[in-house]
Amino acid sequence: MKKNKSFAFLALLVFVLSACSPVLDDGGDVSNGEGTENSSNTSNVVTRNQLGTDYYRPALDEDGRYLTSNNRGITLNLNSGINISLFEKDLMRLSQEVFPTDEYYMQEGQKLSSGLVSDWIGRESEDNPEGLNPPESGEGDDRAPNYLNSILEFDFFTETDDGLQFSGISIGLAMNSVDYYPAYQYGPTLEQEISSEDVLAEGQKMADEIVRRMRGMEGLEDIPIFVGIYEQAAQDDLGGGVYVAEGQSTNGADSIQSWDTLNEERLIFPLEGSDSAEGNAFANFQSEVESFFPNISGVTGRAHYVDDQLQDLTIEIMTQFYGEAEMVSFTQYLKQSATTYLPGEIDVEIIVESPDTVEAFLKRERTDSEYFSYVFD
Repeated sequence: MKKNKSFAFLALLVFVLSACSPVLDDGGDVSNGEGTENSSNTSNVVTRNQLGTDYYRPALDEDGRYLTSNNRGITLNLNSGINISLFEKDLMRLSQEVFPTDEYYMQEGQKLSSGLVSDWIGRESEDNPEGLNPPESGEGDDRAPNYLNSILEFDFFTETDDGLQFSGISIGLAMNSVDYYPAYQYGPTLEQEISSEDVLAEGQKMADEIVRRMRGMEGLEDIPIFVGIYEQAAQDDLGGGVYVAEGQSTNGADSIQSWDTLNEERLIFPLEGSDSAEGNAFANFQSEVESFFPNISGVTGRAHYVDDQLQDLTIEIMTQFYGEAEMVSFTQYLKQSATTYLPGEIDVEIIVESPDTVEAFLKRERTDSEYFSYVFD
């Protein structure tokens, strides 16, 4: 039964996201069905419908199958699950400024292999001359840290009379804000902090080198390349990291032609941000929720700010409820309290969990007038 709830939650998320949009179908062939010798036209099958304007339609292979990333699993080396999620989610969000979802189809990275990415994120050495991280040297404060932790790739296609044409690529660079390393083999883990200034400088230098290398690959000589630099949060940071810079290389340039610094931040309510208007609003909501039932274990909120403005809020509530009647009543009360206390004109998700599973889910997008809610059986 618990496993069924987890499956139901995933299905619900798809339903919520597609609320006013057609359901994805199995796609259709947009070409004449024949293969092509042009390596830029590698996908001929698409799904016509999309969950919403915030989501890309997937480009499938010629047999209508979804292609997973060639370097799948590399991002599992990040410090936490929330870093893994935000590294991918935010690169997709930033990519939409360059590759709009109404014009481009997306495919998980097919150009950079797992072995290649592993070499690039390793240290430079005699055995690994392609390593982008500095050679092993120094000790203590003089130790050369590992700056680059992971590389993520998204490929983008536009539709032509001959099928889908490869038209762009996004690269995410996950940089360490803290480098964790063993004191000696099987020894305790030590930490080396890396300043935000060094994260940005090293990330931009590595981005230029990666673009230069990619320009030497077949099919990437002139393709537009977008690069985002992600500063991942430390292992004990519940908020997760943020992208700190973005840049583009177009017309075959072998480096990033211009950089834009980004002003984004994630705070955990009520541990942080209590002096802000939205932090105070969350505190009022938390107080109401915790006074409704004695079985609340905790209420936390992850607030995402862009240019000092709150964009979205994800709230997690831990409970120890045992009956469906309790959960239904609690969800109804959450809907009322959220409408009363939480800020409007932002995206809000509320996830109610017990120790074993998800019990209820509420969501309101900034354009909605009220919350959608669902209680799992």
